[in-house]
Order: sequence, then structure tokens, then C-alpha cells
Amino acid sequence: MFSGKLMSKSLGAVEKGMWVDFVENNEKAKRIGYGRLNNKDWDDWHDTSKKSWSSVITSAFSEALMLFAVSPFDLPGRIVRSLVPPILHRFRIIHVDLLGPSLAVLILICMLVLGQAEKGNVLGAERLILLYCVLLPIVTHFALRCSQAAITFMQLLTLIGYSLYGPVFTLSVSLIIDRERSNAIFFLCLAVFGGLSTLRVVLVLLASLRVPAARLLICASVAVIQLLFVVWLHFTYLHPSFVFGKGSA
Repeated sequence: MFSGKLMSKSLGAVEKGMWVDFVENNEKAKRIGYGRLNNKDWDDWHDTSKKSWSSVITSAFSEALMLFAVSPFDLPGRIVRSLVPPILHRFRIIHVDLLGPSLAVLILICMLVLGQAEKGNVLGAERLILLYCVLLPIVTHFALRCSQAAITFMQLLTLIGYSLYGPVFTLSVSLIIDRERSNAIFFLCLAVFGGLSTLRVVLVLLASLRVPAARLLICASVAVIQLLFVVWLHFTYLHPSFVFGKGSA
């Protein structure tokens, strides 16, 4: 009984100590953590009663350009941080930008198009990747908003976008080592790169959610979808002998 109380206190301390710093447009970091709400940006964006449409469009265009204003010397560090869980302080900083996620999408599409050309697969890789990058953040954001999560859509889009470097490294390393022939090498790379990137996403979402049931449901669903998506890409586009739909013929 004493050990159970001690365990519950330690878990409570871990939950209350979880936090992540989101840095937008090189400004001051905005911290989210367990039980904290951060809806100020959402309210400010919809408070356009005192602004003209031209000023709103101009500010939106300038903010969109700032999302791609990333120094080439900072981009490798952000890519490395996307593969490390937010345990230490230096890895709890998440920069909100779209340059890194766009580069990951481009690399992933090029790899899958190359594998599609060699296998003659009829499934469009570019449409599949774009559909995944659009639907997963939208559905996840809707579930997070229903659960009163302290994370905005752009923060979530950046988080999921940088997590694509897990599939990029998983598929590229297994392709370079054994040209995707060995399933053991692929699943080893998936456990290392895909597992680390997915764990980072799960821990950040865990720190922003308040409802325990929603934390379990949303985090488990996102983790399963991300890992199964990489497995499906491997066997559908890059595996030399597997043909999608051949077993049902």
C-alpha cells in the first residue's frame, strides 16, 4: 500500500513536470504543459472586428513567409531534435516552421516515386503522402480541441511534419544497407528511427492533454497510425518482391 502511494505521487510529479517550449517566428518561447491551456493565439486570430481585410491578409501572408524563414545552419539541428524524445531541456524546444516538414515530404515523395517506378505500382505515392499530411493533422487537431488540449494547429502541423523524418531515415537507411530486401533490417530501422520520432510526438501530445481517457486514445491512435503507415509504404513501394493486392488474386 505504501509503495502504491509512492508510485502514484511519483507519477503525478512526472505529469506535472511535463512541458514543451514552442518557438514561433524566433520569438519568445511559449510553454505548454500538463493541465495548461494556451488558447490566446486562437482567440487573437479570430478577433478581427477592428481590423480590415487587407491588413488581415497582409499579416497572414507575412506570417506564412516567416514559417519558411529558417537558416540552413539551424535546420539540421531541428531535424536531429525531431528524432529525440523531449526528455532533456534542449530537446523540449520545438521551433514552429514549415521548411523542415516540406523538405521531409519532398524527400519521402522522391523515394516512393523511385520505388513506384521500379515496381510499376499503380498507387500514386505523391497523392498518398499529401493525403496523409493533410488528414492526420486535421483529424488529430479536431480530437485535441475536443479534449481541451493546449496546442495550436500550426504547432501540431510542425510536430507531425518533423516526425516524417522518422520514415525518411527508416526507409533510406534500410534501402542503402540492403535495398529493402531484409525485413529484419527494416523493422530494426523502424524501431530506432520511427519509434523515436513517434515517441516524441506522443510525449508532446501527452503533455498538452488534460483528460486521461483522451490522452490514452489520441496518443495510442497517432502512434499506431504513424508506425503502420511506414510499414505499408515499405511493402507497397520499396519492397522488391511484395506486390500490393497480389495475394487476393
